[in-house]
Amino acid sequence: MKARDGGGVLLTQAIHSIDLLLHLMSPVRDATGFALTSTLRAIDTEDVVAASVRFASGAIGVIDATSVARPGFPERIEIAGTRGSALLVASRLELYGTDGPPKIVDGSAYGGGGGADPMAFDHGPHRALITEMLDAIEQNRDPSNNAASALPVQRLIEAILADSEQRS
Repeated sequence: MKARDGGGVLLTQAIHSIDLLLHLMSPVRDATGFALTSTLRAIDTEDVVAASVRFASGAIGVIDATSVARPGFPERIEIAGTRGSALLVASRLELYGTDGPPKIVDGSAYGGGGGADPMAFDHGPHRALITEMLDAIEQNRDPSNNAASALPVQRLIEAILADSEQRS
């Protein structure tokens, strides 16, 4: 594997969207992927990734991540199901049922992601997570999010990159 430069697009930009996707869907059964290091940035790890996943439920999904698209776009998760579809773009959620108008939820008050601009994100959620962890230590209890909760997304990222390496 490459040096990873501290983490490529999957580990540094797409990880939170992938984590949310895994939270919304069933666990991943299979993953295939292609990853490359473009010539558009001075980085020694992947900055373009395309992957397909099959969830334990049988549903399939696509992961597309890049840090070289210009001008940059917000993170996006789309889910199409038997009773409707959901589209999450940054902090805007659009829900489409089988009938009636779509329901739009503007979550901008909660901050958005940094997909279009990696530096344009609200630090409030990170502060809250650190505060919750410190409270857990002080109260001698497990934190609500622990390292084990991050394992599924870490395993998926490693599976995508390992599959891509095998194809190289």
